[in-house]
Amino acid sequence: MIIIIFSKIAKHQIPLYNKVILNKVEAMAHTVHRIDVTKEDVFDELQKLAGLSHTSVDEYATSILAQYVSVQKWQIDEIHKAKVQADQGGPFIAHDDVASWVNSWGTDNELPAPQADIYTK
Repeated sequence: MIIIIFSKIAKHQIPLYNKVILNKVEAMAHTVHRIDVTKEDVFDELQKLAGLSHTSVDEYATSILAQYVSVQKWQIDEIHKAKVQADQGGPFIAHDDVASWVNSWGTDNELPAPQADIYTK
């Protein structure tokens, strides 16, 4: 488990940790990360969004972090799958076919999705 402590501090201010709390947390074999928000406008917006969501700043920030990690994992997984497919030689779809299809979206003559028909091996 990772515990993240959010705090609002002024730039270049050295934060002091509550050693009793940190020692208790470390004794429980948790990793403590402290994120100091030095841009006051970012922290203020985080507080506003948390309030609009009827959650605490900690809950809201945890939710944002979880969503971000999920999207990053998905992107890395998809890139890995595409690399494996590319290393195996395809199939691929020609760029011009994809561009024509996308450019047809929302028109009276929308094209069907192109089919993969290019192999390099």
